[in-house]
Amino acid sequence: MEVILFERPVVIHYAIIIISFTCVFSFIKIIYRMSWHPLANIPGPKFAAATRLYGAYHDLLTEGSLVRRVAKLHAKYGPVVRISPNEVHVNDLGSYNKIFRVGSDFHKKWDFYNARAIEGSLLNILDTSTARKRKEAYAQYFSRFAVDKIESLIHKHIDIFLSILEDASRSQAPIDLSRAFRCLTADVIVDYSFRQDFEGLKSNNFIHPLIEAGDLMLVYAQWGIYFRKPFLLLDLLINSNPTPEDSEFPTIFDKLLNPAANKGQQVPSDDALAAESILMLLAGTDTTANALVVGVYGTLKNPEIVAMLKRELQEARLGELKEKIGSTLRNLPYLNAIIKESLRLSHGAPGRIPRIVPEGGITIEDMLIPSGTVISHSAYIYHMNEAVFPNAAEFIPERWLGANHRELESNLLSFSRGSRMCLGIHLGMAELQLTFARVFEAFHFTLHETSKSDMEWSDYSVALFKGHLKVMVEEGSPRVQRHF
Repeated sequence: MEVILFERPVVIHYAIIIISFTCVFSFIKIIYRMSWHPLANIPGPKFAAATRLYGAYHDLLTEGSLVRRVAKLHAKYGPVVRISPNEVHVNDLGSYNKIFRVGSDFHKKWDFYNARAIEGSLLNILDTSTARKRKEAYAQYFSRFAVDKIESLIHKHIDIFLSILEDASRSQAPIDLSRAFRCLTADVIVDYSFRQDFEGLKSNNFIHPLIEAGDLMLVYAQWGIYFRKPFLLLDLLINSNPTPEDSEFPTIFDKLLNPAANKGQQVPSDDALAAESILMLLAGTDTTANALVVGVYGTLKNPEIVAMLKRELQEARLGELKEKIGSTLRNLPYLNAIIKESLRLSHGAPGRIPRIVPEGGITIEDMLIPSGTVISHSAYIYHMNEAVFPNAAEFIPERWLGANHRELESNLLSFSRGSRMCLGIHLGMAELQLTFARVFEAFHFTLHETSKSDMEWSDYSVALFKGHLKVMVEEGSPRVQRHF
């Protein structure tokens, strides 16, 4: 005998009830968020107050990214803007310095950093005191002293890159610097981290599958921030100490595998080590490569900048130095002005960096932001501040040579600061200084099929450019081999 559990009309009846209840509940929630929520008095778009879909729309469905929209909101509403039901974005350097200071109790927002590939890594650790212990294990390997010791490692990979440029100058073949710089920086960080050859610069047309997969991961992760749905991510695996016995330098993972127990450090799990390896590759590749792309493009667009840089490098007589050249490059004012301007316009991580307001709240511009609120800052907002950086969209290295350079540096947030300051600041600066100096010391470049629109970008935690920087290469002075 056939048993009928529900007649069709009954199913439709219950479906209508459920849908109606959901709609009524959602409507009440939206009214609450806009009228009675603790952030109801914070100015901002009503759509943003009602739903997180406001941010999702601008980050996922427009080419401008939410951070650019937020810049316009600050111009309209002031330094404190509500950008989602429980999140405010702030344009106030004083509060930034307070939130990101050493010892801050403003912890990370869980779902923003909840990416499986980096779960257990330093970036994924929410509590600042716990993160500090992991960071201390890394610190000595990213100090200026440590980076100075591995200058020869960086030169080794730059030598390979310059050999490729020599071949391109002879064959008159264009070079895709966007891909080449990412391969170069990836080769350096993998060599330093694992004493392994990543072979990025050896890959055909600089198209390395792991780097390409990293781009896809960043795009999918952006969707995961808003919808937390499963998506394919890159996984790497570390099973043991990777340092060869005859290695000149220990790897940066040696300390993690031999922690200082008296400082509360512990050996991370295999999954955490794998996550650190992914983070190391991403963090050590994209931000530095992006700064190189922006800097070379900005320099080549202005022949006067090229001339001044080449003149400074010529006067430094780098080829005559018998010691490592890193310390000399740190003291070249125009080279470093170019690098700072490159960092400013590539932004590091351009988009919002959210933190949770602790007990007691925080008051900004006479507005109390209660505990539990998500509070965000973005490097892009500060880097494009016309009051600090006039003609902010223009590449102007000379701005860093004025009497107000200290003020400008206080607004340069490419490496963040405080307890969560990027560990790789010294390594990144060394790569930028050595690469800019040696490339422009030896070669002349002209832009090839590259327009301003190619340099436009979207925010995927790092900037992903819409096009590629391509150049034609002409050899200048004889290239100096470095064997330090």
